[in-house]
Amino acid sequence: GGSITIGQAHDSVAAKTAAGDVRVSFAAVPGRTSSVETSGGGITLVLPAGAAVDLDAKANGGTVKSDLPVTATLTESGRNWGELTGKINDGGPKLRLRTSAGNIVIKQAAGKE
Repeated sequence: GGSITIGQAHDSVAAKTAAGDVRVSFAAVPGRTSSVETSGGGITLVLPAGAAVDLDAKANGGTVKSDLPVTATLTESGRNWGELTGKINDGGPKLRLRTSAGNIVIKQAAGKE
């Protein structure tokens, strides 16, 4: 249990905690599948401009918000603010985000367009 902070991540990340927030900042576009999980906290993910991933984010008891455009197909059962699945910048490696008691926020790194 405890919070996790990862800065300047390259290629892929696998982070899991039972109690705490997780913050991951990618310095480079993820090249492989990444997974971030927490049971008692939120997730903040920062992606560089142009990052292309297949997003699979679920926040049981919270919401998912992305500052980056996500191409998603909603189904009747998928109209849930706590779930967002789709492609960022035409997709790429899978980015799996899970929390059971918190929010998920996806941001673009500042200063790089």
